Amino acid sequence: MALDTTAGNREACATRMNKPALTLVVLAAFSRPILAEQIFAVGWPSQAYSIDSVTGVAHGIGTVSPIAVNDLARSPAGVLYTINSTNLLTVDPVTGAGTVLTPINLHSSGNSYISVPAMAFSPAGVLYLINRDENSPFPSDRLYTLDVNTGQGQLVGFTGLTPHMQGLACASSGTLYGWHTEVGLVTINTSTGAATDVNPAVGATANLQCLGFSPNGNLYGAQMALYVLNLNDGLPSLIGGTLADIRGLAFIPPIPVARPELTVFTTPTGIRVCTLTQSNQTYQLEFRTGLESTNAWASLGPTFPGTGAEICVTNPVSAKHQFYRMAVTRP
Repeated sequence: MALDTTAGNREACATRMNKPALTLVVLAAFSRPILAEQIFAVGWPSQAYSIDSVTGVAHGIGTVSPIAVNDLARSPAGVLYTINSTNLLTVDPVTGAGTVLTPINLHSSGNSYISVPAMAFSPAGVLYLINRDENSPFPSDRLYTLDVNTGQGQLVGFTGLTPHMQGLACASSGTLYGWHTEVGLVTINTSTGAATDVNPAVGATANLQCLGFSPNGNLYGAQMALYVLNLNDGLPSLIGGTLADIRGLAFIPPIPVARPELTVFTTPTGIRVCTLTQSNQTYQLEFRTGLESTNAWASLGPTFPGTGAEICVTNPVSAKHQFYRMAVTRP
């Protein structure tokens, strides 16, 4: 098998015919199993990742912003937001690219310093964020709400804790949780900003920089590894992964993967199968000699990453019938 790079997962099939070229004929198409709980994350200083919620394994997606980002939140409408320095951005979950939406303004609340390490949406669509004035001789974490259309912030109140609050996540019940680097898991009163330790008997037992709820109500946290947290005692349990300083995470629905179109050629050296690839996707060519249930699909060579260009694979076989499909996986 030769690979030529000069030229939710979907698959398509084609059969060898005695013609110089054959445009793909789709015989079947379906999705391989996709985890319902996909994590989109941003890492310091500005890298976007997808993270497997079962293993904690991360895959790089792209760069969010030329300026560092330190948080992430997903609105009830499904829009991803982050903040770089003084601007609110939306983030593309496919490419990871951020787009500046509006400058943020917290000055009217008596704070001229902007340092936002955590943000989260409530089920009602209210965006909460933590800001701290590290220029003050007595720095403290403050809870704000932020209007995503104008960038105007409104002070809710002080958490009562000195820095650093490094994560926010809002449960479906409306309860706002935070992670403090010394205290650990806390709940935050959305009317006053006051924080309450979930378990005063223990402090922060893991290094976490962000929090996020899954669709089924599990609370996750991450920095250099992925954890799931117990809401009753505040204790995190390690899932795994070797992560690159994750600063914000959000669960997103599976992103559809474009159906590949195959072109099949007969050549003097075998069967040549070509497809136009996309970046941030992985491809695996598979084949079988018949469509009967007794003929199982088999991988043809290793997987290869998409480049945005056409890639061709040559299979040096002379079977009377040969069926092909291309399985596509997005990280």
